[in-house]
Amino acid sequence: MLDKARAEGQLTVLVTLRLRQTPAGRAESKKAIADAQDQLLAQLKPLEVQVQTRFELYPLLTLRVNEATLRHLQESPLVDRLHENELHKPQA
Repeated sequence: MLDKARAEGQLTVLVTLRLRQTPAGRAESKKAIADAQDQLLAQLKPLEVQVQTRFELYPLLTLRVNEATLRHLQESPLVDRLHENELHKPQA
């Protein structure tokens, strides 16, 4: 992904956040997810990032990032998994 970010300037990634514990109730779970998203986005504030999607029920974000921001995400203890968000054409 780093090579692609370097070559293209930016790419869209799906970020799975690392939650310490998922609360049992739906409202509490949504708050924990929103808090984790806010915490990561606060860390990314000085970097180049565009938020594309914030998910309410899942600890996920879709972000448009450059190489430096991608490196930060790869090293962040707040991030559990990181995948390029690609569209795939259906195969005939």
